[in-house]
Amino acid sequence: GLIDLMMFVSPRVLLPSLLVLLIGTFFGLQSIIPPPAPSLSELNSEIRAWHAEGTSVDVHGHKVFVVDWKQPTNSQQPATFLLIHGFPTSSFDWRVVARDLNKHGRVVMVDLLGFGFSDKPQESYVFSIHNHVDVLLEVWRQLHCVEGNVHIIAHDLGCSVLTELATRAYRKLLPRDFPSSFPTSLTFTNGGLRIHLANLRITQKLLLQPNVGDLMVSLMRKLDTNSQLMRKQLGTVWSPTANKTLQAAEIQHMVELMKYKDGFLLYPKLIRYVVDRYDYEPRWIQGVRGLNEVNKVPINLVWGDSDAVAPYAIPKSFQEAIPGATLRTMKGVGHFNMLERPTEWVEMVLAGVKA
Repeated sequence: GLIDLMMFVSPRVLLPSLLVLLIGTFFGLQSIIPPPAPSLSELNSEIRAWHAEGTSVDVHGHKVFVVDWKQPTNSQQPATFLLIHGFPTSSFDWRVVARDLNKHGRVVMVDLLGFGFSDKPQESYVFSIHNHVDVLLEVWRQLHCVEGNVHIIAHDLGCSVLTELATRAYRKLLPRDFPSSFPTSLTFTNGGLRIHLANLRITQKLLLQPNVGDLMVSLMRKLDTNSQLMRKQLGTVWSPTANKTLQAAEIQHMVELMKYKDGFLLYPKLIRYVVDRYDYEPRWIQGVRGLNEVNKVPINLVWGDSDAVAPYAIPKSFQEAIPGATLRTMKGVGHFNMLERPTEWVEMVLAGVKA
């Protein structure tokens, strides 16, 4: 937990942290009135179209955004794909690959609370991995999408969410109305499954610092510098060979959705999942391994090997801990593998599902 996070307090992190505190304290920037967060009508047309595809499900008094593409009528082998996005993005990441997955079954994509079009409660909510799982299970229960062949696919933060979900499945801690066969398979893509091997960006490390993270996002929001910083940081996790036009467009989409409903102000809370990763990783490894070895649930890894934040050492280490896991490598692909090479991504995911 906190002791492990002390490794983040290097001079590269400590000095910017002090600078943030000094600026906020001595220059009175807290009094600046920030520009308003963008409204739905001000978002990019493609993002607005995605919003029109979805609906909201009420979970514990919060609205959770869901896009649910039903099973095609001509499908001979009915399947359901449940997709879990990463930090700091949303279900919008899945829109390209989901079209191809939908040819093979129903596709359900959720914006976790605090992200995308879902509610972004600013007070009195803990954005823990366990709470994310609780919300997902309730959404899926309401949508009746847990019966039959159900394949769960996760990216980034979603991988940590999926490891907790897998642990509950193995320990028989899922809701009583979930079938014992749930889930049919798990697929992890470019996430911090072995957190000690992850290369967190400097902004992520700053956000994790007590008090510094809150002050940093508040000042950046008021000075309207959050967009520039997020573009720069998100740009570092694409592969060097990624299509630069595509990369710039996707990053712009991500930034717009981050700023919607002032989600950017939640980042110090949203990123605390990294602490959960340290605290619960041994439990999660044991759970995923048990689900694979005892319950015979296939575990698949689809990984871009040119990822600066979730390097290729992570799936190799995960595979050593869970020998039954199958690793498929997307060579020369970065963190957002589903966006850089969507066709190859779908092929590899389906290969794991069918196997």
